[in-house]
Amino acid sequence: MPRKTSAVPKFSRRDKVVAVNELPGVPVGTEGVVYYEAGMRWFRYHVAFANGEELGNIDGNDLVTRDEWRQQEQERRRAEILAEREARQEALRAQVRPAGSVARH
Repeated sequence: MPRKTSAVPKFSRRDKVVAVNELPGVPVGTEGVVYYEAGMRWFRYHVAFANGEELGNIDGNDLVTRDEWRQQEQERRRAEILAEREARQEALRAQVRPAGSVARH
């Protein structure tokens, strides 16, 4: 299936962004700054990343703003905490005996 490209400009020059997909030499979560934007039908960006990599022709779907990244990270952490809580509660429920199975002496 062909990859959907960004047809609407998302970023401007000097915007601070974060990579949300693995890029050549740039791990997910690496911050960078847009230094050039190009395109009419497919908007792509040239970004200088904090790890020293500079990449061109990056699709806008591979980037988010720093604020969006922070919000996504908070949501991920919240989901992890809820999943851990649910797993602990499920384990506790499994340990509790059903009311009808009390042993009698």
